[in-house]
Amino acid sequence: MRLPKMEQWELIEVEWVDSAGTENGWHKPGKKEMEIHGCVTVGQLYAQSVDRIVIVLSRDSTSKNIDGIITIPTVAVTALRKLKRIT
Repeated sequence: MRLPKMEQWELIEVEWVDSAGTENGWHKPGKKEMEIHGCVTVGQLYAQSVDRIVIVLSRDSTSKNIDGIITIPTVAVTALRKLKRIT
């Protein structure tokens, strides 16, 4: 998916596919190894490039410190929505 150009700190909702691992140890092979896990993340855009998008979940309004950083490869993004702030 080609992501639109967005401004830093825009509020967005990203739907994306996460890779998954199986349980440790011996087990019988089955369909569980073929499952795809979908995720939804809401946050503020911190940075983006051709191959990734970086979202932060929290930002301190005084010191500008950030927390909850998530980096998502653009190939994993299935949908993206810009959200409207309520002021």
